[in-house]
Amino acid sequence: MTHQTNHNPPMLQPSTVQTATPPPRKIGVGKCSAGRGSLIGVLRPNSLYYFFEYKKGKLIPHACCSCQANTTEADLRPLYSEWSDKLGETVIFVYNRVSNKVEQYVCREEFGRLEQVEKSGLIYNSGFSSQSNIIASIDVGEKSILIERDSNGSMRKHLKFGERFTHLVPMEVKTMIVKEVEERGDEEDEEVEEDSELNDSIDSEEEDDHFAEVNNAYNTYRSKIPQFSITTCLHDNRDLINVFDFDSDTYKSFYYEERTGDFYPSVCPSCPRTIVEDHLYPKYIEIAKDNEYVIHVYNSFTRLMEKYVYAPTTECFEQVDYPELVYDPSKNMTASILFVETSTSTRMFMAIMRDSDGRIKKEQFSQVNKQFVKMPPATVKTFIVLKREEDEKKKEEERKKRREEKKAEKLKKNKVISDSSLKTSQSSVRESTSTALEEEERRKKEVEMIEREMLMKDQMYQALEAQRQRALQSRYANRSFIREKRQESTTHPLSSMPPHIPLETVQSDSKEVEETPKRTTDYYKQFLAKKQAEAKDEENRFKGEMEEYKLEEKQKEEEMMEVEKNKKEEMLKELNQKATIPRDGPTDASESPLNKTIQPADEISKSEMSVLEILRRRMKQVMGSDHEPSDSVPEFSDDEFESFTEEIDPWLPPSKRNRPNKKEEEKKKEEAEKRKAEIMEKRKKLQRLKELKMEDDRRRGKGILIHPQIQPNNLDEILREVGIFRNEPANDDQQ
Repeated sequence: MTHQTNHNPPMLQPSTVQTATPPPRKIGVGKCSAGRGSLIGVLRPNSLYYFFEYKKGKLIPHACCSCQANTTEADLRPLYSEWSDKLGETVIFVYNRVSNKVEQYVCREEFGRLEQVEKSGLIYNSGFSSQSNIIASIDVGEKSILIERDSNGSMRKHLKFGERFTHLVPMEVKTMIVKEVEERGDEEDEEVEEDSELNDSIDSEEEDDHFAEVNNAYNTYRSKIPQFSITTCLHDNRDLINVFDFDSDTYKSFYYEERTGDFYPSVCPSCPRTIVEDHLYPKYIEIAKDNEYVIHVYNSFTRLMEKYVYAPTTECFEQVDYPELVYDPSKNMTASILFVETSTSTRMFMAIMRDSDGRIKKEQFSQVNKQFVKMPPATVKTFIVLKREEDEKKKEEERKKRREEKKAEKLKKNKVISDSSLKTSQSSVRESTSTALEEEERRKKEVEMIEREMLMKDQMYQALEAQRQRALQSRYANRSFIREKRQESTTHPLSSMPPHIPLETVQSDSKEVEETPKRTTDYYKQFLAKKQAEAKDEENRFKGEMEEYKLEEKQKEEEMMEVEKNKKEEMLKELNQKATIPRDGPTDASESPLNKTIQPADEISKSEMSVLEILRRRMKQVMGSDHEPSDSVPEFSDDEFESFTEEIDPWLPPSKRNRPNKKEEEKKKEEAEKRKAEIMEKRKKLQRLKELKMEDDRRRGKGILIHPQIQPNNLDEILREVGIFRNEPANDDQQ
């Protein structure tokens, strides 16, 4: 492996003072030992370079086993492991210290050799990094490979066979570069040789004698241009890799990203991607045989010694060949002015000089300032630029030549056509002269007929247009438009605005109806006022019904409370005065808890006394120990009354027991539901009236007009159909 070490500033001279060896540069340029071209090397922590090559417009890792450093397991720092459904095996995410990238590896061999994979369906996630030293345990046949992280963060492997653990020595891993080299073999070398031979044959065929001199200089210069050159970005002070693309003869710039370990295209606007005047450092001048001032310069962009002349017509520096003028370092000049020349365009003196940094510059004498002033920079025309201009000139000449050939062919074709038409016309001259007058008269008649038809059509159209205008005026003469608030193209509900009556076919003898705009406006106001009054009456009617309904409900509640109170009083009187065992017939065991058989007549009086005693004792418990029996009805709460009736109810006859009437309850329930439905229906109608009133207000604000030919009778019928009016007759307005 050979590397370019000439990265010193262009103007520095060798010094006799011994200095310390500078540290190796982070990014360097090298050549492939297998002859695969120039490479870009990035220095890694192990003091080795990881190389990249230019291919298809990108800088990608160089696939060459003889140039790239071998990656071993000691260069890998395991992060975590994850199962891949796509591969069906465990994938280990590691950081490769050589490539400066996070890569994916799998273990497939018996002794645990790692193999790099790319299409596993997994993406690296820094949050998954394992905190434990054990990264993965992979089964390979009957054995298991245990992968862990040592104290330095490097990878360490153990082989488990049964209960025994064996430490495995770090070995070389199978990276994607190794796999690519193994698959490629020698096929690429054969293809490159065939392509180079084909290109040489094509170039030799296309070469022209007129451009032989330019092509020879261009090919010689192009072969000397290095593919890579390293400069420093003036914006962020980082290294830029300028790559010369031999396919397009242009430069492309890249920068290295330390976080990802890849090169990315540079988009810095302050860094030039072509050769400019600031890249030229003049050394000395020589006069050629044709009296041209040839300047030997050092090009800091290409790192080559080149020769240029100044062209006064274009005010540019153009590269020249002059092989007899060879650069001699002993002739280097120290003067700032190289030579003085007269400008052909301004007839002013031009001075080609060297600035304080050693770069070339141009100055022109100013008659106003009476001194030399610096001229703006211009394009540097290298052999590549000159070759491109010559190619464009050649293409333009070819296009011009083709246009002339096409023009000549067209003229020749027209001449042949004219000759043939002349021959045919001579034979028919006599026949055409006899019918020329008749043809002219026929054409005049046709023109007159066409003009007459057009005039009739215009008259008919004007008559129809006037008739249509009169019909429209008769139909819409009474419509008034509010210009401040024009009607928007929105849809409105049918209940809020009557539909428009479609226009009927207007006959020619229809009479115009003259109505003033005041009539339409008055009708519109009357319609809105009537509608608003009806809505207000409906609202007042509903409020009155609601008040009547509330009053009825209140009266019914009072009546029910009075009935319940009377019922309680009667019940207590019966319990207090007639608390006896029923004698109207035999009782069942479920009706009388005193006995389960019919009692004799002499025992009934005793039962009555005992029941009366129980009743008095129970009332004392409820009313208090100070209660004295009397004919007055005591006042009980609802809970006390229910508890008391539940205890005494079995002693009463069936006709006197407190049993609910199911029919009355169902009837009351139906009446309550019916009243509730009526209330909801009235509320819905009231809400509908409120919405209609709001819609009327909104339409009145927007200035929506009612068609003048809609009569009030028709309007009431329409509104009644959509449910705005209740049950008024259809001929209210007529009455």
